[in-house]
Amino acid sequence: MASSSRASATSPVRIFSRVCTSKLSKQAKQVIANVYARTRMRFPAKCVQEVLSVVSEDTGVSPRTVAKLKAECVRGNLVSPKRRPRDVTISSTRTVKHDSFTVHAIRLKVQSMYAKWEIPTLDSVRKAVNEDDDWPNFTKTTLWRLMKDMGFTYDKRIRNLGIIVWHRRYLRAIKEFRRQGRGESLMNFPGMCDLSVAALFTRVNWQSWSVDTFL
Repeated sequence: MASSSRASATSPVRIFSRVCTSKLSKQAKQVIANVYARTRMRFPAKCVQEVLSVVSEDTGVSPRTVAKLKAECVRGNLVSPKRRPRDVTISSTRTVKHDSFTVHAIRLKVQSMYAKWEIPTLDSVRKAVNEDDDWPNFTKTTLWRLMKDMGFTYDKRIRNLGIIVWHRRYLRAIKEFRRQGRGESLMNFPGMCDLSVAALFTRVNWQSWSVDTFL
């Protein structure tokens, strides 16, 4: 009982229970400084300690804190407290949550698709991974973020599948026309009015013809 009465004698009564004095913002410091200056004007006969006690009761902070703010005002402008940098825990990342076996297996799936001349889209990789019972089932968002953490880059398609079909028909027509010796008939092939389109189909950029792919 004696300890509680001693604490109440030194600590001010807080009308608002959510007041936190561990770190006062610049605005809160300015309010306390204004209350102190106003109290000094209202009670000019009181000493500094008595004014600090009155301000402490009005603001809900200790007299020592009010004295520190008074000294800070005398030294210069009030400053905001330094923000502590947020601690980033690496345990929440996907590359740590999933073991190295799973990460390496997904990488091998993507590489095997390139070896088969297949385009590793997000749907195809997810289907190949989820078909294996030894691996956890991934959603599209989780798999996309995990592959991004693994270093894969995502590239949007720039040409639709219809152009691929047209290109294959064009190559078959060229082969057939050359076999028949009808080189002049190539201009009669549907779509040959735009020869610049045919120049775009090279063996180098075949990956950009199809759907969205991981590189």
